[in-house]
Amino acid sequence: MATVDVIGMKHTLFDEGIFAFVRPEPGATLSGRDVISYCKTIAAYKRPQHVEIWPADKELPLTRSAKVDKMALTELAEGIVQELRKNGKWDSNSDKSHAE
Repeated sequence: MATVDVIGMKHTLFDEGIFAFVRPEPGATLSGRDVISYCKTIAAYKRPQHVEIWPADKELPLTRSAKVDKMALTELAEGIVQELRKNGKWDSNSDKSHAE
């Protein structure tokens, strides 16, 4: 993985659910399920509820100080979380993490 960033999104079961953006190294094949499977080795409350794979050829949005722009990621995640909610894949138990 080249870059990983996580944000907290409103969740009905937990105060916040962990939403991860993962940008793989160019040429690497990585799925959200791979990331979630790897995260099974850490404590459940630290695991992401959803993993979104970012295109390898695009940088995550950055602020003027060259840090990952959490506000931009939150805006992107809000739309994704709405879709996940419609499909019953967001506000559920952490053992049922989802990946795209």
